[in-house]
Amino acid sequence: MIMKNRLRPYVYANLVRLGNANGDGGYVVPNDLADTADVLLSLGLAEEWTFDIEMQKRNPTLRVIGVDHSIRASTFLRRLIRSIIKGSIYSLFRNSVKSAKHDHIRQHYSAYFQLFTQPSVHIRKMVAASDGDGCISFTSLMKAAAPVRNHSVFLKMDIESSEYAIISQIVSHEESISAITAEFHDLVSDSATFNSAIEELQRAFVIVHIHANNYGGYSQEQDFPDTVEITFVNKALMGSDPKRTTCAYPRPELDITNCSEKVDYELHF
Repeated sequence: MIMKNRLRPYVYANLVRLGNANGDGGYVVPNDLADTADVLLSLGLAEEWTFDIEMQKRNPTLRVIGVDHSIRASTFLRRLIRSIIKGSIYSLFRNSVKSAKHDHIRQHYSAYFQLFTQPSVHIRKMVAASDGDGCISFTSLMKAAAPVRNHSVFLKMDIESSEYAIISQIVSHEESISAITAEFHDLVSDSATFNSAIEELQRAFVIVHIHANNYGGYSQEQDFPDTVEITFVNKALMGSDPKRTTCAYPRPELDITNCSEKVDYELHF
């Protein structure tokens, strides 16, 4: 069974939602820690980098290290060039609908190249427990981040169940990490692994927000969703006497439904 009693967040007064404002791809994070991070480790990109871009806009000196084996810059470059050409043709023939569509596509892929300009970088590898062919460990990623002060790395993680393999490595580097926002999968089908991961993370970090991803399923038996987004803050940054929230979740002033065609899941602890 999911240990729901461990998941009620603690009060953190300075939270903000960054990223996609219309659904999946945004996260609720500590406002102050987002603005003061030196490095964003962004594990899992696919084609959703609105969170990373907004982080960097707020914090222009932020270095972004994006990690995703499933995408490549050459593909995006081809799509960008094709869209520029098609958009120009549609504009010439005054087809405003299709011209606007390709303007949006052009902006989307241009943003990828603007984001991953040195010193920021996209590492085309899979995040795993150890380094190997096409794989990179969290320990190696922290070496690449090379933090020069404590609590200067902000971690965003959505790696489709691979998160559990690197929990111990994350905790071992807790002195360098200020906050974590992560999506956790398979809560219902593998509750034991999820419970163990949360217990280990809570040795060093405190939950300050949680939101169900309603693209995943919901267990009526456990009265809890199968996929959740959780935000943690390093215990060292929480003060001496943190209090549990009495808020209802989702929090309408912060949360946006991942899938707008479905009702958001309420969380019962």
